[in-house]
Amino acid sequence: MAIKSWDKAGIKAAVIARGLTLRGVSLAAGLPRDAASQALHRPWAAAEAAIAAAIGEAPATLWPDRYDPHGDGDGTPPDTPRRRRRRPCTTNV
Repeated sequence: MAIKSWDKAGIKAAVIARGLTLRGVSLAAGLPRDAASQALHRPWAAAEAAIAAAIGEAPATLWPDRYDPHGDGDGTPPDTPRRRRRRPCTTNV
């Protein structure tokens, strides 16, 4: 039987129950202000770790589908292609 991930509302409720906000969790971890909110929808290992620390859980407990059974991983589900960052336009006018 597969372990089920926490739902987004449950994670957000756990953060709020501790008197925190997702934005505050992001900023306290030195991440962009919307990082924790984005991690609820897509893999972002640093933001997942910040959320998990804020509510006292392991990231692999909150998102078991993004981590291997031992809790190792970078937050990206297995067999997910990684996106390449776009390069900024460097045209000189």
